[in-house]
Amino acid sequence: MAVVIQAAMLAFRLESWEEARVIFLFHVAGTIMELFKTAHGSWVHPVDSLLSIGAAPLFSGFMYAAVGSYIARVQRIFRIRVRAYPPLGPPICAATRLVGG
Repeated sequence: MAVVIQAAMLAFRLESWEEARVIFLFHVAGTIMELFKTAHGSWVHPVDSLLSIGAAPLFSGFMYAAVGSYIARVQRIFRIRVRAYPPLGPPICAATRLVGG
């Protein structure tokens, strides 16, 4: 049903393809985080789900997608733009060193 609603939003131009891409990326990122949390025992879903990947039900990604949808929509409505964003090299390097030990 969510896919049908998303298709309708795109068809009626209530949402742009850019917003749909952001929502999709948040959904994927959320699902990956849920998989990580459930695999390491820091999060447990109390009941089994018919639609799940590993121990993470698919609906868990929708919670993160809702946040992505909000961010994308607010940026469009209020014309928020990010300028002079700092280079990503130093944070990526620092994160890699933290994860790698």
